[in-house]
Amino acid sequence: MQKGYSATWPARMKEAFDALYGSSGGRYPGNAKDLVDVRAPERQGSTDDVGVPFAALIHPRNPKSGPYGGMSIAIFPVTMNRLACFHSSLGRTA
Repeated sequence: MQKGYSATWPARMKEAFDALYGSSGGRYPGNAKDLVDVRAPERQGSTDDVGVPFAALIHPRNPKSGPYGGMSIAIFPVTMNRLACFHSSLGRTA
């Protein structure tokens, strides 16, 4: 398990979410992948910069960056000795 944010966090989270669909150990059928988009933005500059790292499953009609709406589930890295923080939200899509 990865603790905290690192430069590999976005890629590792995208791989983890992709593995949910259609892979040999995937929980959901491959065509379910079209129902969500993965957002795991890379942080620019220092990891001390303002901004919160996260990885989220969002509605595919949302823009590729910036604010998003609709149902989402997000994971935030933590540096303490515990599991990652999860957040889900239900709102209006853009």
